[in-house]
Amino acid sequence: MYQLLSSEKFILESSQIFKKNGNYRKKVAKTLKLLSGNFTHPSLRQHKLGGTKHYSISVDKSIRIIFSIENNDIYLLRIGKHEDVY
Repeated sequence: MYQLLSSEKFILESSQIFKKNGNYRKKVAKTLKLLSGNFTHPSLRQHKLGGTKHYSISVDKSIRIIFSIENNDIYLLRIGKHEDVY
């Protein structure tokens, strides 16, 4: 099991998303639970971002989470729409 650590940017962006649509709170929680257990779970649609040590997963069709992994820690870096986080 991985430990999830949130960046300041991730916290700010997630609070902005939750203000706009409270339904995302449940979706993000479910996604993060899957991520902490198995970051390669098929429903996350995880892929490595080219030229970096970062990965992307999908909360749904429009919201992505960018993260990196070191040892047993997953660093949550960004969350938002595809065009905003890439």
